[in-house]
Amino acid sequence: MIKLFLVFSLVWSQTEIKTKQPKTESAQASLLSLPVKTLNNTKAEGMDNLKGSVVLIDFWTSWCEPCRESLPKYNNLYSKYKSKGLKILAISADETPQEAQKFLSKLPLSFPVYFDEGKKLVEHFDIQAVPTVLVLDKNLKLVKSYRGYTTNSFKEIESSLIESLKSK
Repeated sequence: MIKLFLVFSLVWSQTEIKTKQPKTESAQASLLSLPVKTLNNTKAEGMDNLKGSVVLIDFWTSWCEPCRESLPKYNNLYSKYKSKGLKILAISADETPQEAQKFLSKLPLSFPVYFDEGKKLVEHFDIQAVPTVLVLDKNLKLVKSYRGYTTNSFKEIESSLIESLKSK
């Protein structure tokens, strides 16, 4: 039932969305709750590593076709902009970590991938559909959010990242 709702939401809206703006301290506290271990055995990002960086957070699931299409493109963005201060965190909203790990075994990603145990981050950021991407500035404040994935939204996300990376 949840999957059906999320798919319906995705089809209904492929555009930028208004995600509730968490208070900076609250966003930082939520990001602090990320597990120490990632699903793909990459180095977990601590808050000390995120501050001062532009952060793209991608909420996804293994059964979501647009998620499967977007994750490799975010991997390319990470390779292209990590030296300029980009951090990417992928948050799996799958029902079990095994579902996400099975998918990740076929798609190696260079950035940390976490499992959202209990959907705490999904709830905190009011994620209504997958994929949803949040772009946080260097102060970890929400700059833009995007629900769904299209070629146009990818271009907008990249532009938003470039703009945020240029700002002080």
